[in-house]
Amino acid sequence: MITTNERRTIGIPQVSDANRLGTEQHACTDRFEDLLELCRVLRQTTHQTRRGEMTAEQYWLLRFLHHHDQASVGEIAAALGITQSSATTACQRLERAGLACRQRGDRDERVVRVQLTEEGRTRMQQWLAQKSQALGQFLTPLEPSECDELFRLLHKLLGAEGTT
Repeated sequence: MITTNERRTIGIPQVSDANRLGTEQHACTDRFEDLLELCRVLRQTTHQTRRGEMTAEQYWLLRFLHHHDQASVGEIAAALGITQSSATTACQRLERAGLACRQRGDRDERVVRVQLTEEGRTRMQQWLAQKSQALGQFLTPLEPSECDELFRLLHKLLGAEGTT
């Protein structure tokens, strides 16, 4: 029979270690669930901001174009992690809504460039202002230093996943 000291020496977890690890994993799972709840609340805020005017995919496409003056359908698809046909469909819907316009390339007509219309830019600025206000209210319970720490940690997590 292996003694407790021998277990420690050769690195075999003790029952108390297993219980502690189980408790830590449970706490980590609870924290992850809290993050998912935070995402749900923020998504709800975003949905209310857009008031059902478009899909989440279309919103992210508009947001991408807001940050990049114009982009090809391929660039949009890659940035949003969707297929080119999905990006094309989303761009067509935004074009019909008057929020984006598509133009074929001068040198290569196979390349379609997409950019926001004036209406698209105005609408995006309104949504961002509303989201900023809602987020400000959401973060009211936190001190400024806590907000800084929250955003630092979120940036670190997103960077670790390669999503920034």
